[in-house]
Amino acid sequence: MHRTERKCKNPECESVIEYIENPKKVFCNASCKNRFHYLSDREKNHEVYEFEKALKRNYEIALHFFKQNIFEVDAKVVKALGFKRFVYMSTKQFSPSEKLYNSLKRIKDIYFRYNIEEDVICFYKYKEEN
Repeated sequence: MHRTERKCKNPECESVIEYIENPKKVFCNASCKNRFHYLSDREKNHEVYEFEKALKRNYEIALHFFKQNIFEVDAKVVKALGFKRFVYMSTKQFSPSEKLYNSLKRIKDIYFRYNIEEDVICFYKYKEEN
C-alpha cells in the first residue's frame, strides 16, 4: 500500500510526517501541535491579546513613574511612552464633597485620572478602606 507524504499542520514547521504509528497523524510532534493551537487561539482572540498587552504596558509606565516619585505627568509625555488612557481594568468612582465628583481608572494596584484642564495624567495608589 502506497502512502502519500503529509506535511505538519503547524504553519511554522511544515516538516514531513513519518507514518510509523498512525496514518491519520497531522502534527510531527507535541510541540508543533501546541504551537498550532496557540496560534489559532491567538488569531481568534486577537482583541483580548491586544488589550492585555496594552494593559501590561500601561502598568509598566505607571510603575516607572511611581518608582521615581512622579505622580503628575504631562499627557503628551505619557502618550509618547505608549500609555493608552482608555485601557484600564475598572473604575473607582467617589464623591469627596457634594459638588466634586471624581473617577479613577484602575490598572492593577495603581489608579490614574486624566485632568483635561491641565492636560496631565495623575497617578495614585488608592487604599481600600475595610
